[in-house]
Amino acid sequence: MTARERKSETPGVPEGEMEMTGQMQREEAGLELEEEEEESKGRAVLPVPGQSPMDSLSYSRAEACRGSAEMAPYLQGGRLGQQVVLEGNRLVLTCLAGGSWPLQYRWTLNNSNITDWTPQYRLSVPSLKRADAGLYQCMVRNRMGALIHRRTEVQVAFLGTFSSEEQRKTVTQGRAAIIGQPPLASFPRPLKQFVVALFKTVDVFSKSVGYKKIHKYATRAITLDNQLVVLATTAADAGRYHVEAVNEMTGENVTSPAVYLSISAVEVFVDFYIRPLEQQNIPKDRIRYPESELVAPAIVIGPKDTTVVAGSEATLECIANARPLDVLVVSWKRDGRRLASGRHLIIPAPASSDTGSYVCEASLSNSTAKPVEARAHLTVIGRQGNPQQLKALNPTTKHSKIC
Repeated sequence: MTARERKSETPGVPEGEMEMTGQMQREEAGLELEEEEEESKGRAVLPVPGQSPMDSLSYSRAEACRGSAEMAPYLQGGRLGQQVVLEGNRLVLTCLAGGSWPLQYRWTLNNSNITDWTPQYRLSVPSLKRADAGLYQCMVRNRMGALIHRRTEVQVAFLGTFSSEEQRKTVTQGRAAIIGQPPLASFPRPLKQFVVALFKTVDVFSKSVGYKKIHKYATRAITLDNQLVVLATTAADAGRYHVEAVNEMTGENVTSPAVYLSISAVEVFVDFYIRPLEQQNIPKDRIRYPESELVAPAIVIGPKDTTVVAGSEATLECIANARPLDVLVVSWKRDGRRLASGRHLIIPAPASSDTGSYVCEASLSNSTAKPVEARAHLTVIGRQGNPQQLKALNPTTKHSKIC
C-alpha cells in the first residue's frame, strides 16, 4: 500500500485536507526555528573560562539548542550590602549564582564554615542571636569550577540590660556631682536620658515613685560622654537618679538601677541643725548659711585631646562649677587670643592650621582672682581644607550665660 493510499484510509479526514494540514505543520515548525534563532541573537553570551569568544559562542548556541554546554559558576544579582535583623527574628540569605547544574553551596560566617556543601542556595537561621552577627559569604561550585560570592554584613538589633548595682554618692553642698551612665549593651546605640526620683515624690503607702525628667539648664549639664553633671548642688538635688534607655529599632526600653545622691552641708554646719548654736564653739565669722556660701571656680570636666579628619566637625568641651553660677564665665583661648565663650568650642570644618593647643578658662566676672584653666591639643589629619571661623554654642557677651 502506498503512502497516498495509507493517508486516504484515515477515517473522517479527506485526502486534500490532510495534505493541507501537513504543510501547515511544516510551516509552523520552520517559524518556531526562525523565532528561536532571533531570540538567540539578542541573548547575552557569557564567556566560558579558558575558551576563546568563538568557542564560548559555540557553547552558548549548543546550550540554547541542546542544553549540553558546561559552564562554570558566575554571579547573579547586585551587591548584598548590609542587613539589620531584630534579635529572635528569622534570617534568610540567598546566594544568587548561575552556571551548569548541579551547583553546590557552602556558607561562611567571619571566614569560618557554618555549613557543608549542599544544593540549597538559601541560608536560614530561624531565631537570630547576637552571636550570629558578622560577615556572611557563600561559595558556589560545580564540575567546571568554583567562586566566592560577595559578603553581606548582618547586624542584630537588640537592647540588653543594665548590669551594675545601685550606687551611693555624696557631695558637699555647692560642689558639683558627676553621675555616670552604667554600661549597657545595645545595637543600634540607644537614646538615653537621665531621670530623678526625688525623695519627696515617694509615696510611702503605695511605694510608688514619681520620676522627673532632667533637662539641661544652668545647674545641669550632659557631657559628650553622656555623664550628668549637677552644678552648685543644694539640698533639693538629693534623690535617686536613673538612666532610661530606648532602642528605637526594637521599641524596647530599660531603666538603670538607682544612684543615690546625698548632699552634705559644710562641716561647720553639721551640728547646727542638731544642737543649739550657743552649745557649739563656732566663731561667729564662720557662721554662714550653706545656700549663700561662695564656691571658687573649678573645672569639673576638662577638654580632652582630640584627633579629627580635616573637614569633619571638632568639638571641645569644658564644664566648670562655681557659686554663684550666674557670674561664672567659661572662655576659650588659643595662643593667648580669646576665641569664644561657653561650655563647648566647635570648629565646623577644621584644617591643618587649626592644629594646636586650646585653653579653657573659668572665672567669676565680679572677681579679679586668677582664672582656673585646662588645656587640650587638637590634631587635624587627612585632607586639607581652608580654616573655618570658630564658633561656640553661646555667643560671647559681657556675662555669658552658660547653657
